[in-house]
Amino acid sequence: MPAFITNQCPVCESHDYSIIGKADLGTVELTNKPDKSEIVKCKNCKTIYVNPFPVWNVEDFAILYNNDYFPPVDKWAEIREHVNIKRRFERIKKFLDTTENKNLLEFGAGIQAFMAKYLSKQGWKIDVQEPSEDFSKTLKEIYPQFTVITSNFLDINTKEKYSLIYADSVLEHVHNPVEYIHKSAQMLVPGGMLYLVFPHEHSFKNWGRTLLSKMTRKPVGYLAPYKNPYHLIGFSKKGIKIMAEKAGLQLLLHIKGEDYEYFNYLEQKKGLLKYPVACILYLADRIGWGTNQEIVLKKNK
Repeated sequence: MPAFITNQCPVCESHDYSIIGKADLGTVELTNKPDKSEIVKCKNCKTIYVNPFPVWNVEDFAILYNNDYFPPVDKWAEIREHVNIKRRFERIKKFLDTTENKNLLEFGAGIQAFMAKYLSKQGWKIDVQEPSEDFSKTLKEIYPQFTVITSNFLDINTKEKYSLIYADSVLEHVHNPVEYIHKSAQMLVPGGMLYLVFPHEHSFKNWGRTLLSKMTRKPVGYLAPYKNPYHLIGFSKKGIKIMAEKAGLQLLLHIKGEDYEYFNYLEQKKGLLKYPVACILYLADRIGWGTNQEIVLKKNK
């Protein structure tokens, strides 16, 4: 039976919030659901989160994150794997001191492990963390050169230190992101970096979705704790700084956009309307109101 955290921001622990709208309870059969769920914004750090906040148990995770969770291979998936990964690493390469340490840990790797695959070809030592039994088995079979860690991230017990820790689309699913960042800081070498990617819930697209939700009184669609993609948190820049400071890390880069999600929109939608909408998404992406966030936190030497 999962627990629920009520009226407390998962980032700054403030109890002061404003209500954005109601959350969709979905149709997935879980061990427990609240009678009512809302999407709220913390008045202190501007983090958007679900209230009450679910703390999933092992059984719930097995239901939520199965093979059906991952999207099929399409043009957007190819961009995420080949274009985005190269761009992300090239962006931080000049800041990395890899003369003595070329160790990567990618946590919550799923079956994709994009950064692990990319840096493996460049001679890096690769560790991937994936607690799912099915996914970790697949990783071991396809990539025998990887060290696959199957314990939960916060329970990792290793003397290994990493110059780069990478996680794509992970922290928006957990109830304790501050602990994840603190654990990452402990495993970084001095000068090492934590690269995080997650949705930008303060994007132009979500501003429009919030307005539509208020007009129609329908659930807010971009945080969906009980339906795919099961997102619980929308991080703000202020909230990210708070988490970084708690872990003793420095916010090096904060990018809002550059996910090329408008390509995905063109592929999925039909009709002529998709073209002007894709143009709007493209312009929003270019000026920092895009649908993605990339965060680079650095450990001081």
